[in-house]
Amino acid sequence: MTSRVYASKKVIADTFFKKLEKDNFNAITISEIVGEANLSRSTFYRYFKNKYSIVQFFIEDLLDAYLLAVDEREIEDFTSLLVIYFEFWKKNKYYLELFKRHNLLDFALDIERKKFLKVLPYSDLPWHHNSSENELFADLIVIGGVWNISLYWLENDFQLEPADLAEEIVKSLSSYKIFI
Repeated sequence: MTSRVYASKKVIADTFFKKLEKDNFNAITISEIVGEANLSRSTFYRYFKNKYSIVQFFIEDLLDAYLLAVDEREIEDFTSLLVIYFEFWKKNKYYLELFKRHNLLDFALDIERKKFLKVLPYSDLPWHHNSSENELFADLIVIGGVWNISLYWLENDFQLEPADLAEEIVKSLSSYKIFI
């Protein structure tokens, strides 16, 4: 995607999310979005199919920022990855709350799941590519599990710090290791 296309998509997404702060998702119209963004409807439909595609673009953009943060840090173990993941969502908790308010959390998880399933098998994380085993089911468990923990964390107003949360997860998983 060129920088001009990205910039246009970002203007539309930013305008939409400003409206989403105060208006109901279903009440926001494409006409309102393009009017406030000073764009034509044809420009909107060149980049987006509907409001859900704006949310998808926005979430994928957020996840790209998370993946960049992972790439920039040396991940030595699973706990380190979890800390980065929870630090990221704590920093972006506003969006989790906004998605929750507009019943978009399931949609967000679906986007995260699809994106991570494409990326994880090719990542440089130390536990990937260590065997000939298919990583799909382990990746699915981790994706769904950390998402559910994020939602629990959100519901409890982010009471635990990311590092403490990551340690609790690893400690809990370790206790199940003997049964596998």
